[in-house]
Order: sequence, then structure tokens, then C-alpha cells
Amino acid sequence: MVKNNLTDEIILCGGRLCLDFVNTVSTWTEESKKDYVETLNDLVHWCLRTDIIEKKEYKRLSARAETDEANLFLKEVKAFRQALYTLLSRRSNHKKISSSHVSFLNTMLQNYMPYIVLESYPDVIKREWKFPKADFRILLAPIVYDAYELLLKNESEKLKSCPKCGWLFIDTTKNGKRKWCSMQMCGSSVKALEWYHRNK
Repeated sequence: MVKNNLTDEIILCGGRLCLDFVNTVSTWTEESKKDYVETLNDLVHWCLRTDIIEKKEYKRLSARAETDEANLFLKEVKAFRQALYTLLSRRSNHKKISSSHVSFLNTMLQNYMPYIVLESYPDVIKREWKFPKADFRILLAPIVYDAYELLLKNESEKLKSCPKCGWLFIDTTKNGKRKWCSMQMCGSSVKALEWYHRNK
């Protein structure tokens, strides 16, 4: 496994898989930003880190990560991330959501949901994805499903966006007053700046 990958820098603070996926850029509020998923290898590494795939799948996909097929899939990944951010950020800011905002996700659902199955084990029934081996779609499938679930649940009412970087997160605090993606990322720097202006 590749060590010190760009995606290792990301703080997973979204509270949902689809939100952590959307947060794979350094900021959504500035034009100049770092993209933590510059290559498909970056996405494969992030998916291993977030338990979307296991090590054996990581090896299979990494071996194909520099193919033309991989480059085409990476374009789909980034288009989906942008469309998902637009949709969820509007939801977090209580803006109107039209059919055009959900069209990309609907297309993804149509392409991915036929591969979902239920598998019975001795003590539990699990949801699994039945893609061919080393199929890149296994990287996005759980994210697509998680976004679908989030939008249909009351939990989406707790969806917020960080006023500094635009990252999305679920506010699980009792008083519902969480403001920042994380204190480490944005909260502490803003508070330090406020303190400086008060005391200069």
C-alpha cells in the first residue's frame, strides 16, 4: 500500500461516507484549492482508508489505475463529486432543490443499483455489491447509496456547511450549534484571528 498519500491528510469529519467523499478538496469556497483525488490511485487509497474496499481489492484496482479506462472513470468521479456537492450544499443551506439538481444522482442510481444484492450469513443479512472483479464502480457504489439514504432520512436536516471552507458535515451536537467542519481545520484558525483583532 502507498504510504503518505495525499488522501491521508484529509480529516474525516463529515459524519457520513458521501460527505467525506465530497470533502476530498481542501476548500469549496475558493477557486484555488487542493484536490486530494488527483489520480485514480488517490481515490483507491482513500477507499481503502474509509473501508469501502479491502486490501485484495486495493491491489487489483491499483494495478489498473493508470489505464485509459481509469482516466475516464476519474472524470466521472469528479463530475459526480461536483454534482453531489451542489445538491447537498443547497440542502444544507435550505435552498430550493429542483429536478436538475438531482438528475446526476438519479443517473448514478440507475447505473449502480442493479448491482446491489442481499447476502445471507449465519447470523446476519448484509447488503453487498456484485460487480466484476477489479471493476472501478465498486469505489463509488457505497457513496452513491449513502447519498441516496442521506437525502431520504431526517438526518439530512442536520446537514451543515462550514462557513470557512464549505466542507459538509452532519451536526450531531445536542444543541445543534456546531459551526465548523472541525476545530483543527477551520474553527481554531478563525478563533485565533478573532482573538488577534480583539487584542491588537
